Amino acid sequence: MEHLNWEGTLQAIQEKGKKPGIDWLKDKQSTHFALEAICWERSFIPWAIWKAGDSTTNLIESVHSDANREGVHCTLLGGLQKGQAFDSLKIRTLELQENFGIRPTYLSGHVSENAFTNLRRRDNAQRRALLAQDQQIVKFNNKIQSSYDALTRARERIAHKIQSNYANYDISEAVQKLLHTADKALEAHLKVVADGEELRGKGTGKIAILSFNLGD
Repeated sequence: MEHLNWEGTLQAIQEKGKKPGIDWLKDKQSTHFALEAICWERSFIPWAIWKAGDSTTNLIESVHSDANREGVHCTLLGGLQKGQAFDSLKIRTLELQENFGIRPTYLSGHVSENAFTNLRRRDNAQRRALLAQDQQIVKFNNKIQSSYDALTRARERIAHKIQSNYANYDISEAVQKLLHTADKALEAHLKVVADGEELRGKGTGKIAILSFNLGD
């Protein structure tokens, strides 16, 4: 691949990444092959060969993982012997597959399997996110139910105070206090309603968001 602004990109990594970015870039530059393997312009590989190669390092990573199972941190002689054993095992594995159709795994290694796995993983991740939003909706419903109940009780106390004043006493001060409490309850309820707006259209759709008619 070709890069429109290679040096500018490296500079941006250092500036925006700060120390971690600087250390990462320094490590890659010290290998003298990592960045060259990323960008064809920096490599010495002919374009035709570069295009013919894999676009990912999945195959190399897989082989690397297999080799590590034979052992790590080996001595020179131990590493040589384990490498020979690994190569011999790989050759026998390929011969079995070629001669008898016996694959080393139940998976065929076809690109469609990776695509299916990625789709299933993405689907599971989306489902987990939707279920988490369902839980948020449940919590919101409990909260708005509590705030609505508090508002209803405050309004009922006002109505009861007025209706029970058979002797026509001056209850204006008491009613005023009850009205103040009701106003606070209404303010708290409206705040809960506003907070729940961001939940609309979210979740699996199996749990409805509660709403109440406040009346006049």
